[in-house]
Amino acid sequence: MKKYLLVVLGAMVLAACGDNTDKIGRASTVFHMLGKNDRIEVEGFDDPDVQGIACYISYAKKGGLKETVNLEEDASDASVSCVQSAEVIRYNEAAVLKPRQVFKRSASIAFKSQQIIRYYDPKRKSFAYLVYSDKIVQGSP
Repeated sequence: MKKYLLVVLGAMVLAACGDNTDKIGRASTVFHMLGKNDRIEVEGFDDPDVQGIACYISYAKKGGLKETVNLEEDASDASVSCVQSAEVIRYNEAAVLKPRQVFKRSASIAFKSQQIIRYYDPKRKSFAYLVYSDKIVQGSP
């Protein structure tokens, strides 16, 4: 019972992550008679430590009846693009030296998530953003 409770609690925490994003758009990819269509969704968010950087993530969403009852597992396909959104970019170099997770969203009811990690390149004074998905049980590239 405790394991079940932890899984449910973990799913709720993952579902809450990524709430600071804005839905930008979506494109339908596969029609389903019941439930939502499969689609690619685009969300935007601001880097929490770097003023003047906006990021956009696009990812595949499974629809159909499984999504209606919240049992779908989304594909691992995702893309991230971050752009300068202000005239001047402001950040504390000491605060961005270590890689940091800047985005996380659930990609299944409990076991899979998509994440974006920010890396800082001090030599070039620039940022790189890595998007990936993982599974608690087996992992996935």
